[in-house]
Formats: sequence, structure tokens, C-alpha cells
Amino acid sequence: MPKTAFIPGNSLSEKIPEGELLSPPPGRQQPQRRMKLFIIGNFIYILLLLSTLKPIANSLSLLTESKDGQQDPLVSSRSSKKNIIMMVTDGTGPASINMARSFRQHRDGLDYSDVLELDKYLIGTSRTRSNSSLVTDSAAGATVFSCGLKTYNGAIAVDPFRQPCGTILEALKLKNYKTGLVVTTSLTDATPAAFNSHVDYRYMQSLIASQQLGFNNTLGLVTDLMIGGGRCFYLPGSNPHGCRDDEWNIVEEAKHAGFNVALNREEFDQFQLETIKFTLLWRRKLSLH
Repeated sequence: MPKTAFIPGNSLSEKIPEGELLSPPPGRQQPQRRMKLFIIGNFIYILLLLSTLKPIANSLSLLTESKDGQQDPLVSSRSSKKNIIMMVTDGTGPASINMARSFRQHRDGLDYSDVLELDKYLIGTSRTRSNSSLVTDSAAGATVFSCGLKTYNGAIAVDPFRQPCGTILEALKLKNYKTGLVVTTSLTDATPAAFNSHVDYRYMQSLIASQQLGFNNTLGLVTDLMIGGGRCFYLPGSNPHGCRDDEWNIVEEAKHAGFNVALNREEFDQFQLETIKFTLLWRRKLSLH
């Protein structure tokens, strides 16, 4: 008994032998004729495509040249270096955005079709789960952002085999960008740490602090500006405000390394921003108001 196939659009009771699906019905053109039509059709398509591309190319040429034939400076500037600001809202997901959108619609009496300003720029999402658990922590999630690879929970910019992975901040520094970390939490917390340090576990904050200032790592100093909290991991354990697991005073090391260190807003305001090279600002209270 020959196999049968169902053809969409026909009645389910209309069965056609499978062999007949491969053979042309009576009256269909012979193979030679079909080949000729195929070649002619493709030739016409290519001609139409070329006739379309030519005016497009001419238009692009006009856009990139000024009236005197010189390169348009506005166009040429597009290939110059751009500033990159990466904002990480730690713990935010689609549910958080939906809640904000719904709350704004309810609060302001807006139509349900009204969207957030953020929605106008949203072009996609990324799956930042760890490779060790369905529930992801911010260390593994931030490593996805910084290195572009998945790793285990607790990992700070290292792969699943605990090998350091290059971060976007380090890559930009090697391209002669000025780099910075500005956070509303401690600088040694998992999310900021995953951009300029490499440790096996997020609780190794003493090591994170020293790496952030260019010590105990391969690349040296890669961050020009750091503003945030968490000064205790930069102070020796014997200091009343310190919580390091050694007696290393990283604040003093930062000053010797050329950083302009401010421990409060008043000290920061005294800086001559046009002349300083590196800046560190630690605050107990994270608000700058």
C-alpha cells in the first residue's frame, strides 16, 4: 500500500499518494521549458535589482560628499570614537518594566496603550541566567553583561573553569577610552566588580578592591573614575571603618597611584576637574543630594 500525504487546503479525507507529489500533473511544462523560464526570470530579476541599486548608490555618494566634492564632515564624524554609557538596573526584568508602565498609566490616567520612554528604545532582551542554577545571582548576571558568557553563581568575571574573561570595560581601556564606574551601591559589590576585577567568588571583596585599583591583576589599572560606596574594603581591618581581611590601606595606595581621593561630597567639590587624572569617591550614604 503506497504512503499517503495530506495537502493543506484540501479536505482531510482527500488523500494523495506520496509518489504523485513528486510528479507533475498533466499539462505541466516539460523540464527544458521550465529551465528556460527559470533562467529568463532570474535574468530579469538581476536587471531590476541592478537598476534599483544604482540610484541608491548615487544617493549615498551624494550624502557623503559636499558640493565641492569633499567628504562631508558630518558624515565622516560618524566613524569617530563614540562615548558609551552602559546602565545596569540590577535585578530588573520584564515584570519590573511592566509594573512601571502600568503604574504610570494608572497614576496619570493614561490609556493602556501608552508606553514608557524606555519602550521607545528597547530593541531586545538578553538571557543572563547562570550555568549553575535556574535562579541567577547578580555576579553571574553581571558577568554576562561584562564578558558575554555564562558562568556559575557567585563568579566575578571568570568563566565556569574560573579563568578570567575579558570585560567590555577592559576592552575599551585597551582602545584608549576613558573608563569609569558610578554606582549607588558599594564599588566592590558583584555588579560593578564584574567589570573591572576577576575573582572566583563575590565575597572576596578585599581582593576585588585591590584589583580595581590595579593591584593583583594582569592588566593593571583599567578604571579612571570610580564613584560609589563601600570604602571599608579599601581600609585595613584594624581601622574602625575598615573591613579588609588584611592590613592593607588601599586608600593610601590609591593616593600614591595618582588617584584624587574624596571621602565625601565636600572633598569632591574641591577638585579641579579639568586637571585631575583619576578620581575615587567613597561615601557612607550613597545619595549625592
